[in-house]
Amino acid sequence: MDLDSTPEQEEIKALIEGPQVILQRHARSTANASYEELVRKFGDPNDIPYEDLLNNDFNPANRDAKIDQLGIEQCLESQKIANQLPIHTIFVSPLRRALMTAYYVYKDHPDFSSIKLTLLPSLRESISIISDIPSNIDEVIEEFKELIPQLDIAELSTL
Repeated sequence: MDLDSTPEQEEIKALIEGPQVILQRHARSTANASYEELVRKFGDPNDIPYEDLLNNDFNPANRDAKIDQLGIEQCLESQKIANQLPIHTIFVSPLRRALMTAYYVYKDHPDFSSIKLTLLPSLRESISIISDIPSNIDEVIEEFKELIPQLDIAELSTL
């Protein structure tokens, strides 16, 4: 480690120096926020009444949850490193929270317009609660096509 560099600079240097695959989960979603609210209310997650968990996990408002303001802030914080990396391809789940995360993390990247962003259905979470249920894919594409004009939807034929 160079004595004049910060740990963040060393991490960036390590990422740039070789071929990399970077795995990134989505930022905080509205569904994550509603669960966190239950934890705040009841303290220990094991103390949350089952009915409250069910009401949260299957609340229609949480279907294909978007990221919230804190999630956007998390993405913008990630830009500090992401904007310095030589990114050429991003594979992303077709769930809104994943697309929003990819957009907010990479939208200011110097090469954003040339980064291939591919929707890959196999990256979607397995369905266990309502936030894992995708929206109509045509609506999602319509929502993101202006934000991410290079969005590659060819893999959607595997749905």
